[in-house]
Formats: sequence, structure tokens, C-alpha cells
Amino acid sequence: MFNYTITKQIKSFFLIGIFSFIIDAGIYYLLISKLDIGILISKTFSFLCGTLNSYIFNRYLTFRSNIRHDIGISKHYLLYGMSLFFNVNINYFIYINLADVFDYAYHAAFIIATGVSVVINFIGLKFFVFKK
Repeated sequence: MFNYTITKQIKSFFLIGIFSFIIDAGIYYLLISKLDIGILISKTFSFLCGTLNSYIFNRYLTFRSNIRHDIGISKHYLLYGMSLFFNVNINYFIYINLADVFDYAYHAAFIIATGVSVVINFIGLKFFVFKK
């Protein structure tokens, strides 16, 4: 039963993550390339949009949580604050170290930072935010 449940949760988390990634990436691209907004502000705002989507869908679909809204949202923001810190700083560190040698440095930085956030977020949602 445990293996089936966690497998189902990972699949759901992954699909919701793809949708959230599309939101994050789309906003990031728009802000940087079309509106010429700086990388730190762009990544912070795009990340927050993607994670809000992730929280809403994961709460109801992946973890089927009935946690009180005030507790769930507080834990969510604590987790995602930590995840945001790592995401933005990893993104920036990789970008500044690759920008002069790699034409698609902001793409690489985005993907790596997002991958780290995915791991932090699943573990945090399962064992901290929506822990039963």
C-alpha cells in the first residue's frame, strides 16, 4: 500500500510540477527577454507564481490534505521561503559563473535551480506541510 501511495503521489506531484514549471518558465522568460527586468526579480516573481499553483493543486490532488488552511498555508510559505532562497541563489550563482562562457546560461541556471527546488518541495510537502 505504501509503495502504491507514494508512487501515485510522485506521479501527481510530477504532473503538477510540469504545469507549475511552465508557469514559472513562461513568466521568467517574459520578464527577462520581453520586459528587460533583472534576473533576481524575474526569478523570484516567476518562482512565486509557479509555487502558488503547485500548492493549490498538490494540497487537493496529490496529498488530499484536509489540514486547516491557516496551518497549511503557514507551513507552505515557510517551506517555499526556504526553497525560494535556494532556488534564487543557485540560479544566480550558476548564471554569473556561466554567463561569459555559455550563451544559454540563464536556461541552464533555471533548470538546475528548479531541479533542486523539486526535491526540496516534494519532501517538504509530504513530510512537513501535509504530514498526516
